[in-house]
Amino acid sequence: MAEDGIYILTSLLRWFPLFEAVHWLLVWLSKRVHRPDFKVNHNEWANLLISNSQALISGSVGAYALLYEEPFASTTTKVLRFETSIDTVHGYSRSLEQVLPFILAYFAYDLLNMMMFMRDKPAEKLMLMHHGLCLLIWPLSFHYRAGNYYVLYFIAAELSTSLSWTAGYFLPLYGITGIAYYVIGTFTLIAFTTVRALPSPWIW
Repeated sequence: MAEDGIYILTSLLRWFPLFEAVHWLLVWLSKRVHRPDFKVNHNEWANLLISNSQALISGSVGAYALLYEEPFASTTTKVLRFETSIDTVHGYSRSLEQVLPFILAYFAYDLLNMMMFMRDKPAEKLMLMHHGLCLLIWPLSFHYRAGNYYVLYFIAAELSTSLSWTAGYFLPLYGITGIAYYVIGTFTLIAFTTVRALPSPWIW
């Protein structure tokens, strides 16, 4: 386990420039696909597209690890049955090892983006704290093989993020209403409730 820190750091440093490069490519694209009179923050547009993509990838990996990868698949089964003797603290996940540097690089990219372009927004102060704590605590959790089940749950909860940003940002931005708005809004509510609200009594 001594090499965990080196692995995470080197992998993070490989992913971080990619996030930055994609961000500026999307900013360039946004300036060309949106008319000059169209009110859009190009940095925010690029950032939320990246956030959506990251959430789908990370959330899928987290859900897979919780449902199909041992030892946590068995842990999830026991949790759902409300069994009393369950170890939700200890355990190693190969999926977490592979996806963690990707997620941490995203947090680092998003932190930089918020500090550069969105630090005046009050809500971003909470996200700055969230990302900062994750960058500190999640690698320690992985290194000590303690709390990985909960880290995977937090990651799996990202599955609702893409729908949330789509319903809360992209649909209003482009003036999309009617059936499409209500359908996506309904799925957003279902996804948020399913992956974030309902599991709470079992997880905690």
